[in-house]
Amino acid sequence: MPSWLQRERSTKPATTKVVLAALLTTIFVAGCGRAPAPQFTPSEATLTLMPEVRDGITVDIEGGEGVRFDGVSDLLTKHFGTPTDPTVWTALPIDFGGEPASVTKVISPSAELAAKADQDEVAAGEITIAVEIADGKSVKSLPAGSQAAWTKGKYKGQSHRVTAFDPKSGAVTLSGEFDEGLPKPGDKLLLAAGGTLTRGQELYARHCIHCHGPGGAGDGPTARYLDPKPRDYRPGKYKFTSTAGPEKASSADLLDTLKRGIPGTSMPAFRMLSNDDLHALVEYVRWLSIRGDYEYQLASTVAAFDFTREAYDERIEDGDEREEILEDVKSFLEDVFPDEAEIIADGIIESWEEADDPSAIVVPTVSRVEDTPESRLRGRALYLSEKAKCATCHGTYGKGDGPQAFAYQPDSRTKQNYPLPGLYDDWHNPIRPRDLTQGVYRGGRRPIDVFRRIHAGIKGTPMPRFAGSLTEEEIWDIVNYVLHAPYEPVPEPGRGTSVASSGH
Repeated sequence: MPSWLQRERSTKPATTKVVLAALLTTIFVAGCGRAPAPQFTPSEATLTLMPEVRDGITVDIEGGEGVRFDGVSDLLTKHFGTPTDPTVWTALPIDFGGEPASVTKVISPSAELAAKADQDEVAAGEITIAVEIADGKSVKSLPAGSQAAWTKGKYKGQSHRVTAFDPKSGAVTLSGEFDEGLPKPGDKLLLAAGGTLTRGQELYARHCIHCHGPGGAGDGPTARYLDPKPRDYRPGKYKFTSTAGPEKASSADLLDTLKRGIPGTSMPAFRMLSNDDLHALVEYVRWLSIRGDYEYQLASTVAAFDFTREAYDERIEDGDEREEILEDVKSFLEDVFPDEAEIIADGIIESWEEADDPSAIVVPTVSRVEDTPESRLRGRALYLSEKAKCATCHGTYGKGDGPQAFAYQPDSRTKQNYPLPGLYDDWHNPIRPRDLTQGVYRGGRRPIDVFRRIHAGIKGTPMPRFAGSLTEEEIWDIVNYVLHAPYEPVPEPGRGTSVASSGH
């Protein structure tokens, strides 16, 4: 064999490997690179709005600078930031984390400028304050860009960014808008605020985002392959809670779900996480829910005032001038929207605070009825009765094959029936009544868990609450029957077996 051919054959594989390695490196670096930071996407309701109300407008004032009127997106950014850089809005019932501190004095700007600022004549863009850390603690460092969130004083509920910190003197320089004057000694704030939420976001990105999506909409890349679908956090509804009827989920409910998972679904348990990490993840999920609920209610309010794209098109068709419509937008954003947004925020905050109040938890006043054959027979009789009507969905023998599981249901969005028969949840996903004979209870298998499912219902689903229509003793009898259903003999299953046809 010629030496040149021998050399070519011996070098070709190595050359090919080098070329392939270089090509793959180029593809990964240039074509893929680091994944973009997750961003919130506007909800369906927000996208129906006029862009000027959704995104806000700036109105030019003759002889002066333009005046900005915030829209829906502005308020969301102001109060919540982004998924990876959440804003600390201390009005929310969220544990953001941080070091509590109080202002001892304003170091700069000068006394003269401070006096003018207090009279709202000057809006300072940067101030330096001396602070005292609560409980005599000390802070060795405050990273530039970290948040200082006010919990008392004229800036309560707002945040500013740290630009400099002197640990010896306790002097902190903050940047942002101080358009209501300067802070006062005694005003309180959280330094390095948001650490808990930031940790929660990191854990969420690692464990949750692929199913639940960056904004908690249940639209992660794997969601399309899952049944049931991942929870959409944005409405603030959680199916399995310990709280009564309309209440939100408590923090303990979400923690329990993370520890236990949801049997029969793709939601795993996260017992391997530390207690601190579980707490951070719960707070981040609650924060996503509050943001989603806030966005939905803001968009619904704007739509109620006819500032949607559809309403705009109708006004143009009716002969209204665009300038006239924009003047109405300006008046709405200036005079109406801020008050409406405040009312919405107050209502959401109150609802989440109430969920963590012990009085919201379903606690039976009657001890569990002893699990005897007699109790189970009473429970089965109630299960089949017109009073409880459990069999209409779950079937005569609890197989999840009741008549409603095969009936067409109305779609609240279109006022028409869904295209396929069966039951649907509030997210418009098809759901099947639980097959009680399998012994799989998604909300927990303890007797108290099943009691709460019957007493309070399953939120966001057709499963109603029976508090008020059944006594607690009757609910306990049904609990005893349901927990024994996997061990009951079941005849040949029939499609949609009705109570009447079963002879009961």
